[in-house]
Amino acid sequence: MKKQLLKLFTVVFMVLLLAACGSSTETVNKNEDVSLPPEEEKVDASEPADEIEEEPALTAEQVLEKTTEATAELKSYSMDMNINQKITLNDEEPIEMKTTSKSDLTLSPLAMYQSTKMNDPTMGIEMESETYFTEEGFFTYDPTFGEWYKFPSEFTAELIELTEMQQQNPAEQLEILKSFSDELSMTEEGNEYILTFEGNGDQYEELINATIPMMGDDMGEMLEEVLSMMKINHISYKIHVDKETLVQTKMFITMDMEMEIEGEVMSMYQEMDMSLYNYNEIDEIVIPQEVLDNAQEFSFDDFEDLDFDFEYEEEEEEN
Repeated sequence: MKKQLLKLFTVVFMVLLLAACGSSTETVNKNEDVSLPPEEEKVDASEPADEIEEEPALTAEQVLEKTTEATAELKSYSMDMNINQKITLNDEEPIEMKTTSKSDLTLSPLAMYQSTKMNDPTMGIEMESETYFTEEGFFTYDPTFGEWYKFPSEFTAELIELTEMQQQNPAEQLEILKSFSDELSMTEEGNEYILTFEGNGDQYEELINATIPMMGDDMGEMLEEVLSMMKINHISYKIHVDKETLVQTKMFITMDMEMEIEGEVMSMYQEMDMSLYNYNEIDEIVIPQEVLDNAQEFSFDDFEDLDFDFEYEEEEEEN
């Protein structure tokens, strides 16, 4: 039961992660040269000081707009991620999961390689997995069975379509983000702007629901179904933005949520921090031939067991 739920969360998390990668890096103009923003014009030091105009301070909304545009111009980057989760099913002992991952992403074409380590000290479980996503498909290694699995081609096609739609609608994406700018606050620390968003579940669900129409039918339906079972109590984002390049360097997310399945309630508290680096330094991501040759077909029918029979599974565990 617990493993099935963890696998479900893994699939949904990967969809949201790739969707986020697409939306935060959409191309402002596909015909423009893709590079980091140029440095500001240097002022001649010989000019009288009173003639040097100081640039006005940026607002949180302006920084949000500029970092959206600057990040959109990246060709590739690396990302390190640490996730701490505490999952509780009814009154059972909580499961504490610690996950670390390293990812390389390219944006044109969209592709990703990710290595992940999961550690559950309460159950004595430690797993390592890998994921590839390119135009050839979405492949993931399941350490439980020691097998590579290939997701349905429809799933891959919808991820690519989602990204392309976001690339063609940068203004729409930005407007969605701007609609939440009233909840944004900003501070400065050294050479970084720090944007902070604090919201309740309704605000976050509104943000996710605003992006669902841009997704394919199957993916949109899956996320709508998952959201219908979820109650998000609180969420906060903290985004670090480099003042010079205006690209995002770090992100911290905390979320407190509940999910109800067949009358049983599962609560989850999650802390996640991400670091972005290696801008425009990632080579082409290629799936190894061994993975292509040996991957088993994965079916989302495996998750039709979401009508989980808790009593049956509990009896099974007792036996």
